[in-house]
Amino acid sequence: MSASITAAFNKKYSDDVHHLASQMSSKLMGQTRLHRNVGGSTYDFHKLAGLAAATRAAGSSAEVTGLDATSTVVTATLADHEVPIYAQKFDQLKTNVDQIKEYQIETVAAINRKIDDVIITAMAAASTTLTTTAGGLTYAKLLEAVTFFNTNDVDLEDRVFVVSPKGLSEALAIQQLTSADYMQVQAVMNAGIGKALGMNWIVSSRLPLATAARTCFAFNKKAVGVAMGKDVSTEINYVPQRVSTLINTTVSLGAVVIDNLQIVKMTTNE
Repeated sequence: MSASITAAFNKKYSDDVHHLASQMSSKLMGQTRLHRNVGGSTYDFHKLAGLAAATRAAGSSAEVTGLDATSTVVTATLADHEVPIYAQKFDQLKTNVDQIKEYQIETVAAINRKIDDVIITAMAAASTTLTTTAGGLTYAKLLEAVTFFNTNDVDLEDRVFVVSPKGLSEALAIQQLTSADYMQVQAVMNAGIGKALGMNWIVSSRLPLATAARTCFAFNKKAVGVAMGKDVSTEINYVPQRVSTLINTTVSLGAVVIDNLQIVKMTTNE
C-alpha cells in the first residue's frame, strides 16, 4: 500500500477492506500424507511392497522360507518460503483500516497458495498419464481413472480428484454426474460435484496449463507425501531503520509422490 498511499490521503479506505478475489486457504494439504515438525532439509517416506502367500503342503513340517520384503524410500526436499511486507508507520496514520491485520491476511493466503503449488509440482512428476488426452473433461476419462485405481487395488477410502474450474463446468454437463438418477443433487445445486465415482472432487485454479492442455490429478491421499519442517506462521515486528512494521508469513516444506500406482494425471483441453 505504501506505493499507492497518496490515494488514501484524499479518500480514506473503508473500514471493511475488500480483498480481491484469490484463493485464501490451501485446498490440497489436507489431502496428502502430512508429516509436521520434520527436522533437517529432507524427509524419507518409506514404501513396502506387497507379499505373496506361500502354500504349505498338507501335513508338512518343513522349515519355512523367509520372504524378502522389498523396502524403498522416496525423499521430499524441504524449501523455505516467505511473504514479507512492510507497513509504513506514517502511512498507517493516514488510513482508517488496520493495515497490519489486512496485510497478515494476504500474506497467509499467499503462503497457502504456495503450499498448493508445491504439492501440484510434486504430483506433476507422477509417472502415469491417462491414454485418452483429446477433448475436455469427459465421462470416459473419469472412468479410465477409476479403472486405473481399481486395477492397482487402490484403497477406496480417500480417493481424490483435483479438477480445474473449466473441467468442473464440463463435468456439470455430464448426465451421469448430475442426474438425480445417479447422484445426490445437493452438491450440484451448489455448482459442484461433491463426491462422485468414489472420489472427493476439489476445484483448483492452480493446475498446470501448457498452451491449451490442462493437467488434472486423480490420487489417493496416501500417494502424496508432504514434509513440513515449519508450519505456517506470521511474525510481526517493528523495524526502526525502516520506520515500518514488517509482517512476514513463512513456511518450510517439501512434497513428493510416494506411490506412482495410486496417482494418475489426466489431460483436458481448455
